[in-house]
Amino acid sequence: MLHAKIEDKTSEIPQSVESPSSSVTESEQHKSVSDFDTFARLFRYSKFVQLGDFKGRIVIGTIVQRTEGHLYIDFGLKFNTVCRVPPANNMRYTIGKKVVLRLHDPELSERFLGAKKDLTLLEADATLLGLYEGKQTLEDRIASCSG
Repeated sequence: MLHAKIEDKTSEIPQSVESPSSSVTESEQHKSVSDFDTFARLFRYSKFVQLGDFKGRIVIGTIVQRTEGHLYIDFGLKFNTVCRVPPANNMRYTIGKKVVLRLHDPELSERFLGAKKDLTLLEADATLLGLYEGKQTLEDRIASCSG
């Protein structure tokens, strides 16, 4: 089982926290499903596609399970991520707590020797940045980083 790394650099959180990179105008975002003629158009204007590339995106997740040395964190996509419990303040990382993650890959999958299809590990790859302490605190951290 692959595990995400721990990173103590909570001060490096970029400005794009959970804000979709959107080239879609506001009027196009408010169209109803009946306004789209095809699935392709519906998919093109969906919130999922507006998120863009996941690599490096900062997301907020919720701890759903804790084992002796690992946290299972749900951040709203197909698979949870598994991160090591940080050595500092590790008792604060309890089930239900919100945490900040840097997402690297939403689905870990590989094609193994001799296989005709990719095999998924049923987990995402992310780095635990720390506990989420509220939107205002996060925005203050972002502002102090961008100088």
